[in-house]
Amino acid sequence: GGRLTRFLAIEKVGAAVCAAVGSLSPLIASLLAILLLGERVTLPIVVGTVVITIGTVLLSTSGERLGFRPWQIVLPLISATCFGIVQIIRKIGLDGMGPVLGTSINLTAALIAFSALMLASGHRGIYACRGRPLVHFIRAGLTENAGVFLTIVALPLGAVSVVTPLPATTQRARHTATPLP
Repeated sequence: GGRLTRFLAIEKVGAAVCAAVGSLSPLIASLLAILLLGERVTLPIVVGTVVITIGTVLLSTSGERLGFRPWQIVLPLISATCFGIVQIIRKIGLDGMGPVLGTSINLTAALIAFSALMLASGHRGIYACRGRPLVHFIRAGLTENAGVFLTIVALPLGAVSVVTPLPATTQRARHTATPLP
């Protein structure tokens, strides 16, 4: 769900807006952790919630200027929600098993779901990836799934509201460290 709607969101609202709204994912995970897991609400969580919410509202109201319809902001919100929910599922569902088994279950479930969706949609040509794009696709998959593995390692060690924002922080640092053309 999250990856597919992320791809759709990038197509409709652009990568920059999708990435900004995707920053809601740790917030959603934290709110669900508070509601479902009984994690404590702290002042930094409340302040972060307010700042992220204001930013998302500003993005959605400025959609016309950015070249998309304001209602299309729903796509990256759905993606962020899916990514937030998955952290709770990982925390509850993979509790007590090792990170290798947990990651294997996580990735196998994702592969089955995505393959079933692609086969059901009739877009078999999407599997055709060769040359340089294939190398980039493999590298992206390896690094993203290394992140999944490390998140699964970290979740039993800490609160969802602490663990989940960490990967998002490294993505922001990577984008700000990239030199401008």
